Amino acid sequence: MARPFQFCERDSLPFKDPEAQKAWHRRDRESGHAAKRSREFRARHRDRVRAEARVRSLAFYHSTQKHDPVYMARARARTAIWYQANKERAFLTAKIHLSHRRKVIKSATPAWANLFFMREIYDLASLRTKATGIPWEVDHVVPLRGHGVCGLHLEGNLRVVTKSVNREKSSKNLEIQNAF
Repeated sequence: MARPFQFCERDSLPFKDPEAQKAWHRRDRESGHAAKRSREFRARHRDRVRAEARVRSLAFYHSTQKHDPVYMARARARTAIWYQANKERAFLTAKIHLSHRRKVIKSATPAWANLFFMREIYDLASLRTKATGIPWEVDHVVPLRGHGVCGLHLEGNLRVVTKSVNREKSSKNLEIQNAF
């Protein structure tokens, strides 16, 4: 029965000294032999390499899903620990983000925007939050900084939605998505 693998020169070398091992790998990398062996292996086993890459990619994708309760619990714990250790930095980061967000909104607001109606939309979100106890936010239908499109900050581009819907939408453009 054939072995599913072969020992190469590297595997048979008994490195007792880590520095000698690093030097050998450095010389192997610089000579280009490692890259050549890797290219040859990938060419011979193209389907296997692609399948393994797909499995690794899916495993990573599913291990970091927002809907995975174990992942989210760990993420919240990590965030809480980091926040406790870096309160001042977190405050400054939030302040910088908010400042940048204000600049984006200001630059996306045209001179002809009806500020009264826009204020009414923001007040409606606040009233709905108080009345229902569910957080409501103002969403830009066409995002101010979306992928491939930038919307304007005016009353026709605003809508009141729940916080969860707004977070799920993120910076996606629903008009373009619904067109296809």
